[in-house]
Amino acid sequence: MSAICEHESTTFDLIREAACTLFCQSGYKGMGMRRLAAAVGIQVGSLYNHIESKQALLYELISEYEMHLLHVFKSKNLNHCKTAVQMNSLLWDRVSSYVAHNGHLAQLSRNEIQHLSPVQAESINGIRFHRKRQLQVLLNQCAGDVGLSSEGLEMLSEELHILLDCHIGLDANVIEDPNGIVRRQLRNMASMLLVRRD
Repeated sequence: MSAICEHESTTFDLIREAACTLFCQSGYKGMGMRRLAAAVGIQVGSLYNHIESKQALLYELISEYEMHLLHVFKSKNLNHCKTAVQMNSLLWDRVSSYVAHNGHLAQLSRNEIQHLSPVQAESINGIRFHRKRQLQVLLNQCAGDVGLSSEGLEMLSEELHILLDCHIGLDANVIEDPNGIVRRQLRNMASMLLVRRD
């Protein structure tokens, strides 16, 4: 059974919104289905007309967030950047904007993935792997600008991915870096990595 019942999308949207907030406030284990039903204004039994289970709902939220983040990396504008520095700047702007507008979902993806089933977690990690590969594709398009061998580009891609991943984590939990100092440093480090190496 799908976690989404198509003909009841309005109620499902309310459930998703409330679940996202409650998961962030109380964690997966702390969010009870009675509390979720009360937040939406429906009976507990009625929740299961819209969702398969609490775990399926968590997976749905994290999966959608991760897929949209992957699409940020596949943006047409990024594919048309002439230089690695230009691509990097645009990518960081897009990622920061997306994560900032989806803060609760970003938190869930960071903090609650351990509550997914092994199959669900593998699916999420697969999406993240594609995101990492897409970063490498973007760098390959700017290979001449960066001036690195294929091995060097792979290493650079790995380094940039780590920096971006740290940045996403901080954007998801702004309280850990309230002034954005560490986030700015991460971005500056990424820019320095892209200086042409001759």
